[in-house]
Amino acid sequence: MVKPPIKKRICIFCSSSDMLPEIYYQKSIEFAKTLSDLGYDLVYGGGSLGVMGKIASEFKNNGRDVIGIIPKKLSEHIPMLYDLKKSIIVKNMSKRKRLMVRKSFAFIALPGGFGTLEEIFEVITLKQLGYIDRPIAFLNINNFFDHTIKQLELIYKEKFAKESNRDLYIITDSVDDITEYLENYKKLTDDSKWINKF
Repeated sequence: MVKPPIKKRICIFCSSSDMLPEIYYQKSIEFAKTLSDLGYDLVYGGGSLGVMGKIASEFKNNGRDVIGIIPKKLSEHIPMLYDLKKSIIVKNMSKRKRLMVRKSFAFIALPGGFGTLEEIFEVITLKQLGYIDRPIAFLNINNFFDHTIKQLELIYKEKFAKESNRDLYIITDSVDDITEYLENYKKLTDDSKWINKF
């Protein structure tokens, strides 16, 4: 049986691009510093580029445990943090997500592309269906997720999802809101039996 995830281990989904406006790097680094100062460890996508690399370096430089998980195909052309002892290379994207879920207590999306959105909505769906019960949050840097919020509102308005699904996650531009949400989350369930088959 897989052990329940460590309560201080946070999975962050984010961009690996080095071509973003500076505000995304700056605010992401500040967020990573806040979480690492509070004693949280990091699970992330394994690369050294973009926001992904900067937050991993911030956690590592602050003395926190960092686990990078990357599919083999990506590892062949995306540089990893070479001094990161806990790099894990997996067969494909599905196995990467499964391992991220198994190893993380909470999930946070920073601004990102298709992969970031796919990853965060997968864990929301897992929570909606009752497979996991863990904190999920979006950090809305530079109003990046405003259009996502509008799309979600349309989903609720047109009855594609129940209003109660709003409680599955939070979307905020406040780091304090997210840290308070993490610290006060009390519904950690032992879903390891299911995750072992996922």
